[in-house]
Amino acid sequence: MHLCTGTAWQAATRFVAASSIGFLWAWRFCGYKTGLLFGNVPGTNMQMTPSYLVDSVFAIIAIFALPPLLSRLSLNGKRALAATGAFLMSSGTLISGFSMARGTLVGVAAGGVASGIGSGILYVLSGLGYVYETTDRLETIVPLNMVWALLGAFAAPFLGGTPAGIVFVALLPLCAGAIIWHGLPHLEHAQLPTDMNEMPYPSRRFVASILVCSVLFEVAACSRVASPLLSSVANVFGTFTLYYQVVTVITFAILIPTSLLLITSSRRFNILSTFRHMVPLLIIAAVMNLPLMLSGIQLAGAFLNAFANTYLTLALYIWSFSLAKRGALSPQWSFSLYMGFMIVGISLGNVVGSLVPTDLSAETLSSIHVFIMVVLFAVLLLILPEKPREEGPDIERPRARLNRSRITDTRNDASTANSSATASLDTAPGPKSPTRQLEADVQAPETPSSVTDRFAALAQAKGLTAREIEICLLLAQGRSRPYIREKLVISKSTVDTHARHAYAKLGIHTNQELIDLLEKN
Repeated sequence: MHLCTGTAWQAATRFVAASSIGFLWAWRFCGYKTGLLFGNVPGTNMQMTPSYLVDSVFAIIAIFALPPLLSRLSLNGKRALAATGAFLMSSGTLISGFSMARGTLVGVAAGGVASGIGSGILYVLSGLGYVYETTDRLETIVPLNMVWALLGAFAAPFLGGTPAGIVFVALLPLCAGAIIWHGLPHLEHAQLPTDMNEMPYPSRRFVASILVCSVLFEVAACSRVASPLLSSVANVFGTFTLYYQVVTVITFAILIPTSLLLITSSRRFNILSTFRHMVPLLIIAAVMNLPLMLSGIQLAGAFLNAFANTYLTLALYIWSFSLAKRGALSPQWSFSLYMGFMIVGISLGNVVGSLVPTDLSAETLSSIHVFIMVVLFAVLLLILPEKPREEGPDIERPRARLNRSRITDTRNDASTANSSATASLDTAPGPKSPTRQLEADVQAPETPSSVTDRFAALAQAKGLTAREIEICLLLAQGRSRPYIREKLVISKSTVDTHARHAYAKLGIHTNQELIDLLEKN
């Protein structure tokens, strides 16, 4: 019992230590999609507030200006930056919230400036921590971070429209800043994970194409910010805040386990296939929100839109974190570049939505916004690359290569020694008798093929399947499970299952025991 409790406590501690992005999500959700910060403003979207628009502009400036400066800062400088970002974000939230309650637009805008700069700082520093996580861990902790956004959904009914609600939202950046501040010392000497180091790295053109597609995605998703709540939905919810709250709680409750299942069971994590699957769902959801649809269909479309929108965002987060591990970008820019483009897309979407004339009926306005969304999503599919553009490792990447396991070194030494022994016999004077050749073969270490064959024979005797043998050999060579997943085109769960069954049949528990067994035989 004590061991189980300790293990659960350690897992919970590790999760909280990797939750900075979750608290930033919670801040954005609580601040602009609930009544906690600005009260229950009926009939319009919270993202049209002056605070949000000003916040986005200054967040973009901070995100693109900060990465070049990070390498020049010491640990104390980065920690001071994290504390400053958390303070600005929190104080800006307080200023915006209380100024909106008093109707002071100057204060709302000033709060947006402070929270924008602060959020930009925290986004950059938070992303830097996730870049150094392994791919397996990212695919788990990124979806799980959505649970922090639910804090606002549960707090809104009790604190919405009160000073306590504003204070609650202002505390979230402080939590994110504290997590970042605590984790910065671990990044000072951290090495990028090598789990994707051997894979071809995406070209700059491909990365740019995905970033452009992400901007179009955000423009389309946010272009409805000025659209009034449909009368059929308004009869059920009354306000946008309640509408968002109900949709988000139900969607997240379904999306968290579904995301974990989809990401871990997919044969390979491919951002292109994610776009191709989610964008058609977003188009279908937009059509389901047409005014001529029944209110039940419109509500189902809202759930479908929230699911596809959030899942694609999660996939883009994981993809951006992996860019540094695959050699495409530096750790400072890996997440920052995507985050900057994402907020640009959100801001452009706000502008596009606000350009639609407001003197039309609610049904006509909603139809126009749905048309804009469908057109933008269609353009996105047209410019989406057909396949990843990758570059091979013609030159050494500017970081440490994968450290091979002892079995790889043994194989290389064996091949070298065997070649040297054969060359010595070929150049030695005197006749090459069969006896001398046999002695040389016995003294020379075994070649890689002979080691592999001997292990395969042992594995077959233990009842391992061909796929289990293949995975064991790759693991013994020091290959990571994400690499095996990409190379063999199988899902993460399939790799884990085969490895677990193979270890059980061989009577081992770790990769090191597998390497020892392979060397022994």
